Amino acid sequence: MELKLISDFVFSLKNQVGDAEGLGGKLSKDDKESILDALKEKTSWLEENPEAEAEDYEDQLSELQSTVGVSPACSVIVSVLMK
Repeated sequence: MELKLISDFVFSLKNQVGDAEGLGGKLSKDDKESILDALKEKTSWLEENPEAEAEDYEDQLSELQSTVGVSPACSVIVSVLMK
C-alpha cells in the first residue's frame, strides 16, 4: 500500500508539473526544476528499493512532501481523488 501511495504521488505530481495550463504553468522555472529533481530522486530510490519496508516508503513520501511543500493532508486528498 505504501509503495502505491508514493508511486501515485510521484506520478501525479510529475503530471501536474508538466501541465502548462495547470500547476506547471504557475510554477517558476526554478521551482519546477526543484520539484522534478526531487521526483527523479524518489523514482530512482523506488527502483533501487522495490522490497523496502512500509516505514521506509512512508519516510520517503514524507521527505518528498517536505521538499515540494505539500502537506500530508493534501496528499491524502490527492490519493483519494485518484482512486
